[in-house]
Amino acid sequence: PTDVTGTVTEFKWLNPHAQLFVDAKDASGSVIHWAVEMNSPGVMSRQGWTRHQFKAGDKVTITVYPAKSGALVGSCIGLCKVNINGTDATPKPAPGPGGGAEQF
Repeated sequence: PTDVTGTVTEFKWLNPHAQLFVDAKDASGSVIHWAVEMNSPGVMSRQGWTRHQFKAGDKVTITVYPAKSGALVGSCIGLCKVNINGTDATPKPAPGPGGGAEQF
């Protein structure tokens, strides 16, 4: 897992998986653009999240499981750590089979 810290540029609440886009900085201070795949809206709703969970301009730190290729894409499906504007927003397990807590 990798922690990505930066500014939300866009959040798409769509099936089959929501998508979060974050501008972060690399070790040299250059802006890099991360794309994060999240759970489905149905699972996210059961975890207490809404389509308005992330807004452009929010400051976030999110734990992602990055692509093996080195591309700036990753997965935050299950119970990855999330902090929005200094507040812990880590999702809770969703009720139901599997609880939406599966780690991939």
